[in-house]
Amino acid sequence: MKIVKYTAALSLIATCLFSNAQAATDSATINLSATVVDNTCTPEWATAGVDVKMNRVSLQDFSNKVGASKNFTLSLKDCGADTTTVKVTATGTPDDEDNTLFSNTETNGASGVGFSIWGGSTQATQMKPDGSGTAEYTITDGKADMVFLAKLMQTGTDTPGTGEVKCIVTMTVDYQ
Repeated sequence: MKIVKYTAALSLIATCLFSNAQAATDSATINLSATVVDNTCTPEWATAGVDVKMNRVSLQDFSNKVGASKNFTLSLKDCGADTTTVKVTATGTPDDEDNTLFSNTETNGASGVGFSIWGGSTQATQMKPDGSGTAEYTITDGKADMVFLAKLMQTGTDTPGTGEVKCIVTMTVDYQ
């Protein structure tokens, strides 16, 4: 019986070897191209990120839904000669009630509040958690000071609850 099993196994191996030997081949030509430019900058912020602290905000401060606002700046230096502008987008966790705001991610934190970020030369462009709302800045003399406005906002019609408020926003800089 063992001889029959070996013979069947050897026949199967031989069949596989011969069928692979008759496989056809195909080829493709790939044309690669690129343009090398000098259009990046050196960020002047720490790799750990930027802290924007609004400190203590009273419930009475939420007039017109804005409890507090604070400017912050991200600076670029040593921009390449081909860099004329930068476009910045923001992404993060959207608020459940108002998806144009960044959510408070603090566990057991204040309820009914979220952050908005505004950018552009006059901070008129709202940068939303889904990456929409691109702020544009001009590079001058190889540098740019990109000023943004962060707002702590009420998310709905109910009065906000008290507690800590935190969120993480990822800002992506695209060099033009």
